[in-house]
Parts: sequence; structure tokens; C-alpha cells
Amino acid sequence: MSSHSKTFSDLYEALREKEGRVYSDEELKNLPEISKQHPHFREWQMRKKSALALCLFLKEKEAPLNILEIGCGNGWLSHLLSQLPNSKVLGCDPGTTEILQANRVFSSVPNLKFQCLAFSADAFSEFKFDTIVFAASIQYFESFSNVVDTALKLLKSGGEIHIIDTPFYTDSDVKRSEENSERHFKQLGFPAMKTFYFRHTLKELRLFNHKFLYHPRKLLLQLHLQNRPFPWVCISKP
Repeated sequence: MSSHSKTFSDLYEALREKEGRVYSDEELKNLPEISKQHPHFREWQMRKKSALALCLFLKEKEAPLNILEIGCGNGWLSHLLSQLPNSKVLGCDPGTTEILQANRVFSSVPNLKFQCLAFSADAFSEFKFDTIVFAASIQYFESFSNVVDTALKLLKSGGEIHIIDTPFYTDSDVKRSEENSERHFKQLGFPAMKTFYFRHTLKELRLFNHKFLYHPRKLLLQLHLQNRPFPWVCISKP
């Protein structure tokens, strides 16, 4: 989500519709639960596990939490996070259609708000957060170090960034992934999307005070976790 807002948002929303990722209001209310007949049921099983693990981790902190979700889309995860005790959740996304839906569907939740805007320090200059979440969204920011630096400035002392449902690559994996994505976007009729999808590497994480709360390669033998293909990264503010 570099300086692309409207162009990216329009393209991304059209792609989501093409992929069958636009949900009715009734479906959205129930996410991450979804019908077994839905074409993305298996993906939602994975996202459910990572989301519930994050909620359990944050719940154990037993403290009021001011949470920001960046790239919240239709707001399903922000809604789940708002069910944590003593939480206040703000979801932001540059996509007008999904933010309008999120505001409509979750309007009755008093501790949950949504804003349609691209992420920047200026947009949230009056706020400080305990937790900032990137769920399947940080790959749409061109510079990993810039977006993490910006997020860290918005955290309270001791606050955390949590990155879930996002791949991190070794240097040798990047080219193959670029080729796969280019082929995928082209087949769907959205070749321009390749310019908005960025592959961040494990090497880039070393610039920050981070730890893996889950790493699929280290836990590959634990069969009940195999359907969580992405790591869960926590970056702490000193």
C-alpha cells in the first residue's frame, strides 16, 4: 500500500471479487466460520487457527488493549479482536467498498471503529497503540523496513507488532514466487497486480527486535499445525 491508494484499491477489490472473496453481510458476521461448501473453506480454516491463536495470546496479557489492524479489509479480524476484554480496536484500509461493509455490519459494536485510509504515521498522529496487527496485508507495502518503522512509532513503550497469514521468503525463493504470482494474476486478468505485491525476506526481519511465535518449518512434524503455512512474527518496541 505504498502511494498507490486509489489505483491499488480499485484493482484489489476487483481481484477479490474475481477470486470469490467478496462476502455477503451475513457471511461476514460469521467469519472466520464459513460453509464447508465455500470454495475458500480450507483457507478459512487456516486463518481461523492463526486468528484464534493471536486472540488467545493477547487475552493472556490481562490488560486493556488499544489495537490497530492495518489492511483490515472487511473487518472480520478486527471484529474478532474487539471481543477481547477491555479492548478498543481500530481497523484501517484504503478499500472503500470493504470499509463501508465493515462499518455497516459491525456498527453495533461500541469498541470497534473503521477508517478508510492508507496507513501512515500522520493518519494516526494522535493515537498510541498497544498492539498493531498486519494480517495478510504487509505484502502490499513496498518497503518492509519503512512500514515497520512507521508502526513502531505508533506503539506505546513495550507494544508489539503482530504479522500473521503472510509469507516471508529466503532470497532464493523470491524469483520463483514472483513468477508464480505473475502467472496467477495474468490468468485472472489482473496482470497489473504484480506491481503491488511485494515479497519480504527473512533477512529483513533481522533489522528488528523480533521473534517467531509460530514457524511452520520448525513445527512441520506436528500434523495438526500443517495447515498453517505462514509464520507468526512478533516485533517488539523496546
